Amino acid sequence: MCQTNAGEIVWRDAYGGKLRTHVSPKLANIIDKMVLYDYRQRYGSANEVLQAIKTLSPKPRSRKLWLSVGAVAIITPILLWILYQFINPQPQLQTYRDPNSPITIKYPLDWQPIKEAFPDEVIRFTPKNQKKFILVS
Repeated sequence: MCQTNAGEIVWRDAYGGKLRTHVSPKLANIIDKMVLYDYRQRYGSANEVLQAIKTLSPKPRSRKLWLSVGAVAIITPILLWILYQFINPQPQLQTYRDPNSPITIKYPLDWQPIKEAFPDEVIRFTPKNQKKFILVS
């Protein structure tokens, strides 16, 4: 740093082709005011300097922004789940319980159980709207 004839401190000019310092223009303005020759034009206290420096830092995020982010974080998975359910619907099931055995079977509502020729041993489930074909040879 050097002083000019007016008594001001020159701290940010080029010296020998190299910059003396690298700071943002806004911080440089604060430093300029701090080193003014006339003390009456300087900041009145360290607290004033601190307040000026605080204006340089990014503003804290507002509460509304964080509430919005939180709402999106909660709503997005719910919407994705609903969309998945719409694209891949789960069949509605009903329960078949054979009175002669401990076996319970769940099958789609649009199907029907059909007892076979051996009612105690076999049961078959077919869609209700399935057409029956008769083979003729």
